[in-house]
Amino acid sequence: MRSWKSKLTLAAVASTVFLGGGAAYGATLYSLVVGVNVPGQVQCIVENASSSTALVTIHLRGAGGASSSSSQRQIAPGGSTSLAATCSGNCPAPNCAFAVNLDKDSFRATACLKASSGLTCLPAY
Repeated sequence: MRSWKSKLTLAAVASTVFLGGGAAYGATLYSLVVGVNVPGQVQCIVENASSSTALVTIHLRGAGGASSSSSQRQIAPGGSTSLAATCSGNCPAPNCAFAVNLDKDSFRATACLKASSGLTCLPAY
């Protein structure tokens, strides 16, 4: 009977670690994979469409040979910020996650892959 409680606790701990812990977040937006095994530069871009200053942690995964990189930033109303990494070799499956302290509807977020074949961008939801 207790196994579901331990799984729930593990999921809560994993979420806290993934989202950076400590800070209070309202939502997380996720992008789909923007390319598979393609060399190039991955960019995670987020814009604050609200009238309040926002706290955002950007997680870029599957680029540059690293499992992930992240950056926590404050964004003024109407402002934007980004996190980028150039893949060493091919990007295995790059995608972005944006942990935000406001409602998801307060942000416009995108994951882009700039490769020799052009620029591919997908929205994050």
